[in-house]
This record gives sequence, C-alpha cells and structure tokens, in this order.
Amino acid sequence: MLPRTPIPTDAREALELLEPHVEAAGGELRTAQAQAVLEDAFDERTAARLLTVLSRRGYIYTVHDRVRVT
Repeated sequence: MLPRTPIPTDAREALELLEPHVEAAGGELRTAQAQAVLEDAFDERTAARLLTVLSRRGYIYTVHDRVRVT
C-alpha cells in the first residue's frame, strides 16, 4: 500500500474536525454541512480551500453533494 500524500497542518486540523461529524452522520455529510463544520474554526474561504485540499489529496471524496472520509 502506498503512503498517503502529506497534508498541511491546517488541512490535518480540518480533517480532525470533520471525522467525528461524518461518523456521527452515518459516514457522510452534505457538502454544505462539511463546509459549515469547518467554518466554525476557519473563515469561509479557508474552509472551502481545505475541503479542496483534502479531496485532491485523497483524504475525503465527494459524490452527489456528499462528503465521505477515506
């Protein structure tokens, strides 16, 4: 198995914020909900950027407006 692509510290923090919410919601959140979770800790623009970073590096994926943690 290949090692995961490293992510910046703020993206790691975002992932740690998202994971319990995703788990509590049965494994997925609507994209807007994930954005709102991150906006509790980051501004709107940063939250959107972090979702993109996590997605591009394979830590989350979005299908049909649902975010899942890999």
